[in-house]
Amino acid sequence: MFAQLKAQDAPLAAGGGLFFNSDQWDGYQPARDRVYSILKGDATTPPVNSCVILTGVIHSSWAADLSQDPNNPNTATGGYNPATGEGSRAVEFVGTSVSSPGLSDPSGNTALFLRSVNPHFKYIDLNQRGCMLLDVTPARVVCEWWFVDTVASVSNIQTFGTAFEVVHGSNRLQPSAMTTPRANPPPLAP
Repeated sequence: MFAQLKAQDAPLAAGGGLFFNSDQWDGYQPARDRVYSILKGDATTPPVNSCVILTGVIHSSWAADLSQDPNNPNTATGGYNPATGEGSRAVEFVGTSVSSPGLSDPSGNTALFLRSVNPHFKYIDLNQRGCMLLDVTPARVVCEWWFVDTVASVSNIQTFGTAFEVVHGSNRLQPSAMTTPRANPPPLAP
């Protein structure tokens, strides 16, 4: 996962807090800062807008605004405003696993705690298995999470979890709805 994931929050200038896993991007802050430098642009290169990062392999579902320093309230210095999304340079959608177990969080309390410490996360589901469905147009990208009822036996039951979208040029997430299937969809890729 590209987004910062902390157990204790603090701006980077104050040490950054306590990160959960230094084996993901949290352990490679200089490399992540180089990505943010590209996204922000400079005097000779325009900023990169409408960037969506897709990740997975953590057996859970997440949606995040991506800010260089999400626990810093000063957006002028790379910070982030969770109420407006200001300071977000891109968004990230993290897909869950189809069958591998995640972190047991049946009450949702762990997800609530993580969102309280990590204000840039707009969605966290640690329990359910399934897949993400992306609907991409030039105007926006919608990500839907779909979950299966069991991984212990064959089942055709799936349920819609939630959806978030990013509108072209906004660089921040907003809640969305299940998309309508196209009448004449293109053939699937080989």
